Amino acid sequence: MPRHSPAPEPWDEAIWRASAADRPGGMDEQCSEDVAMRSIVATVLYALHLRERRPVEVIGWPAMLWQLRDDIRATELATTS
Repeated sequence: MPRHSPAPEPWDEAIWRASAADRPGGMDEQCSEDVAMRSIVATVLYALHLRERRPVEVIGWPAMLWQLRDDIRATELATTS
């Protein structure tokens, strides 16, 4: 799915990546689990963007997933970035 803006804001880019926009049928906005997971993933991507001073689109999935290995680490990242 093409993006509408060539240079989205970092938070918008994090939401776009976390939405699994390339998934067939897109994300179910009515599913609270989908929305919650999108919010968590977007928050971690955005926090990594702030901490590492890198564009959201270049942050790799392994780096993002590593932050989610435990809730304490993810909380620290989100509250100190």
